[in-house]
Amino acid sequence: LMASLELQPFCSSTDGWGPATNFKGQASQVPFSLFSKFDRIGKPADFVSAPQAFNQEPRRDRYAAYGASSAAFSYSQQDDETSFSLVDTRPKPKPKFGIQRIGGTRGRGGFRGRGRGGAWGGQGARFAQDPRSGTGPSLSASGGGSADAAQAQNQRKKSKGRWDTGRGGRRFGPRDWDRAPRVNQPSIKVQEDWVEVAQLSIQQLEAATLPFLEKTAHGKRMRGRTDDTSEDESSKALRESQSVQTLFESGIVHCYDKGFDRVTTRNSIKLRSGPAPPKFSGIHPGQDPLMQKLHADKAGNIYATDTVLSLLMAAAQSASGWDIVIRKTKDSIILDRRSSSLIGFETVNETGQDLTADEVSPESINHPVQLMNEATSIYQRFLSQAVRDSVAVEFDDVGAADSIAYRYRRFELGEGKRLLVRSEVQAATEKASGSDSAPQLLSIRSLLEFDAKTGAGVSDWRQKLDAQRGYIIATEFRNNAFKITRWIAQAILAGIDEIRMAFVSRVVPTDPKHHVVLGVQRFKPLEFAQQVGVKQSSLWGSLNLIIETIVSLADGTYLLFRDPNEPLLRFYSVSDDSIDQA
Repeated sequence: LMASLELQPFCSSTDGWGPATNFKGQASQVPFSLFSKFDRIGKPADFVSAPQAFNQEPRRDRYAAYGASSAAFSYSQQDDETSFSLVDTRPKPKPKFGIQRIGGTRGRGGFRGRGRGGAWGGQGARFAQDPRSGTGPSLSASGGGSADAAQAQNQRKKSKGRWDTGRGGRRFGPRDWDRAPRVNQPSIKVQEDWVEVAQLSIQQLEAATLPFLEKTAHGKRMRGRTDDTSEDESSKALRESQSVQTLFESGIVHCYDKGFDRVTTRNSIKLRSGPAPPKFSGIHPGQDPLMQKLHADKAGNIYATDTVLSLLMAAAQSASGWDIVIRKTKDSIILDRRSSSLIGFETVNETGQDLTADEVSPESINHPVQLMNEATSIYQRFLSQAVRDSVAVEFDDVGAADSIAYRYRRFELGEGKRLLVRSEVQAATEKASGSDSAPQLLSIRSLLEFDAKTGAGVSDWRQKLDAQRGYIIATEFRNNAFKITRWIAQAILAGIDEIRMAFVSRVVPTDPKHHVVLGVQRFKPLEFAQQVGVKQSSLWGSLNLIIETIVSLADGTYLLFRDPNEPLLRFYSVSDDSIDQA
């Protein structure tokens, strides 16, 4: 028997063209393809197409195009052009940033297998892209991929310094949202009986300025001008009240060995091993007879060493904790350091973001404390090796210091602030025969390269120091801004003519006891400050703001404490016994 075809009754519309509005037949339940008046209708219904997976594209409006499912059956008039083909000039689709880039066709090992050659070591083919189209998943992955590997390497170099550090740890980024914040250790434990009497923020120190012996007009420095027509009256009065005077010079200054100026990476000089000679250790200010005599004669009303003052002048650049002791009386202010203080040590990568104490074991040779001891030892050993036994300058009073010269200078900052500073001079140039010019006073400094793979922007000194020394200096200033700013401040306080900065590196990255000198760079202090972006007015402004805060306090003993975890300087009222016991 054959099936019979029974036609349903046809209902005509007497109101106009189209189906009747009151039709209630079974045709209302027949599925049909959605359409819009603007779509080209290919067929009334589609019974063979696969169901539309709306969950694959949740951001797309699934009703945006009604007739899209029928577009394949639409009629279009085409000519038979199978006899020739066109070249596809469309650009190759680039892979989107995201999970599709991980592994991809760079991996080895098949489905979900770990591979080699990819940007992240290759994660196999689970998230691989179709090698033909560049989009969509693929279940097969091929090894190698040198072009993709090179592109991934360039991408890593561009992103270096944003999320990853290259030293085994990452900076705080999107994937570290649940990571505990870093907690720095304070320089001294704050006692319960200490009372906080004042505080200064790092932002205040950064904004503070004090033009010292500079002509200014409306707060701005006058460059290359000799007239005073546009200088403010208040600025002129302040400048005229400022002065610098060298009161005493004591000690012996040895000649600098100019052979270090010719050192390169190819003819490096081995640094002497062992402890530094004790003659370069210096004298504590409390045991300095000249300092005691100047204080008794009331040569100034603020007394300090260049080690302490440079700390205050560069305080805005500091990141770790430190402290100094303040003893204020009616007639004077003495700024000193504790006997167990570490402000005289050379820090390493303090302002850099690559090395963190919580990511390195305390026993590791690359821990900040171990690096600080290593850098301090290198500085003392290089200082003893960079000077010869011959004497360049012998000051009048040679009994106060041996092999280190001190200059006692008074700075009139204005408004009654008379700052007396004991500054250190490490070396001097040898006086040329037949020349009447005085030897140039030098400041000897050293930078340490402990690992060529320490993170973002760090280059191997043995490969880049001779050709790209400026880039290396800029990188070192970024990672050691606080220390280098202190060097500039100390040179200004001592009236140094030139700075000799040595680049010292480990012979082997895993050996912290043997080092070589790869080069020495010479700078004039103010020119060097201009190159690295350190303003002299900001150094004096930071110091002046701290002094004004101390002047506003009552007489007594205070501790200026740099909070290591907050950008604050805290002033605590303390007693001498509590400081010794802390």
